[in-house]
Amino acid sequence: MTYDHSRLHGYFYVCLNDLACAVPCPSPYSLFGVTTIQSYQYFQRSDKDTPTFRTAIAFLWILDTVHQVLICQAIYTYTVTEYGNILALTKETWAVMGSVFVTAIMDLLVRAIFSVRIWRFSNGNWFVVGPIVFCSLGEFGSMLSFEIKDKVVLHGQIETQQALSTEFYFGVMFCLVSDTLIAVTQVVYLWRHRTGIPRTNFVIRTLIMYCVNTGLLTTLCALALVITWTTMPQNLVYISLFAALPTLLFNALLATLNARQELRELAKPNTGVISIPLSAVAQTSSTGAAKMGRTIMSLHASDSRTFAMEQPRYIV
Repeated sequence: MTYDHSRLHGYFYVCLNDLACAVPCPSPYSLFGVTTIQSYQYFQRSDKDTPTFRTAIAFLWILDTVHQVLICQAIYTYTVTEYGNILALTKETWAVMGSVFVTAIMDLLVRAIFSVRIWRFSNGNWFVVGPIVFCSLGEFGSMLSFEIKDKVVLHGQIETQQALSTEFYFGVMFCLVSDTLIAVTQVVYLWRHRTGIPRTNFVIRTLIMYCVNTGLLTTLCALALVITWTTMPQNLVYISLFAALPTLLFNALLATLNARQELRELAKPNTGVISIPLSAVAQTSSTGAAKMGRTIMSLHASDSRTFAMEQPRYIV
């Protein structure tokens, strides 16, 4: 194959001048610092989580670390090892290809954890969880198909990657739909668990904001990825957004997990859980007074059911 060196020089001079190749290095690494701190905080506060769940979080952090190493290796190869070699910039390195596989695995695992949480929220409703699982597997398959075809058919040539637009668009579509479903489903189920207790309602509103904000970040990043791939096919700006996506998703999960302890404390009433059998209250009056410690509450005693003040078990 022969190359027009003048065209290649102009093509990649613009790319490098716009930092299209160098941008992926600082942005995911900044997020990686946040991820590392959040992971440390999680393991300091996660004594009540199962060993399996803690192992899954540790494995995700290891994958994120490998992901950052691969990105750094790719940037070093293009900007240092192959400095001045224009032809080297036309071909993907092994680190770039490896980062795609790591990203696919990270995205699948994080969404699997979210799916398990939603499955519990919904009392095992597969009609709710099924579409999320389908879209998560669809994104995973699309990313693997993209990279395998890139390696086997296109031989890792960056200039010809636009031929893989079908796999790319399907992957991003599944990503957008799954993240949107995760956020919307959590918001709906949290909203349904509102009570008349101000503390519990405050916790629910806080969790809803977490769900919306974290889902919005990953969705906006995926949309920006589509826009840059479509409108700027002659440079590598989209790589920076693709590299940031798995770390953003992992950070969203860690932020939700680390907020649990503070939210549980806020949800606790001053006297703890109160459970009062109404059958013990005088039946001759429609309203009875129940006293526990220094707390006096007026309760409607029209039946003999148990009145319990406690936070919903699905909240945090």
